[in-house]
Amino acid sequence: MIFILRCNDFLKTDKILLINVRGETEKNDQVFALLLENIIGLQPVAPDDKLYWDLRLRERHGVENYRFGDNVIDILCQSNDLPRGSALIKIQSNSSFELMISSQIGKKTFQINEGSQNIVLEF
Repeated sequence: MIFILRCNDFLKTDKILLINVRGETEKNDQVFALLLENIIGLQPVAPDDKLYWDLRLRERHGVENYRFGDNVIDILCQSNDLPRGSALIKIQSNSSFELMISSQIGKKTFQINEGSQNIVLEF
């Protein structure tokens, strides 16, 4: 299993964090759950095909080849100028699911279909 996390640091230099896990263990699952939930802000509800995203980072960030339930997605916050402006979210998915995005100023729900989608999030 390989996770690629991309984000800009405070110097605005594009960094790539590549995490390669050999074998699936409970310890690895716990580390990734903490990383994805507490840093990236993703919380899946796999049986219901739902993904919650607490969009709090202003830098470019996301996850490629993210699996929850039967879904495999690439999800990237390309830019985030909230609360004054908008956020651009790019998604590639192999199946449909519901995406609920929350930020410091509100919540919105989107139905994501198979394929590629761009979402401009404004409140």
